[in-house]
Amino acid sequence: MSDLGEAGYLQAGDRLTFPRPRLDEMHHATVLENGAVEVDGHPASNSLSNAARVATGGASVDGWTAWTVDRLNDELLSDTRARFLTEVQNAEAATD
Repeated sequence: MSDLGEAGYLQAGDRLTFPRPRLDEMHHATVLENGAVEVDGHPASNSLSNAARVATGGASVDGWTAWTVDRLNDELLSDTRARFLTEVQNAEAATD
């Protein structure tokens, strides 16, 4: 996740949302200055999957596909990461 922060895709203070409509649950997290994620007031985690596990009370969840970025029109973090990786690949190809 730190690569997304360094590239400006995620910023300190960004609010993340993990909707679980079938359970009528909505979890929230905040990206901290150091890139960690604080979930619903629980201690910060450096892993999106661990943050999702905290939010669910222990269920194993892929954090990249669980969390959305409010500031990016609720884009899934997996999509944000895909955009970042595409940009990196394009930049590398341009320098070859």
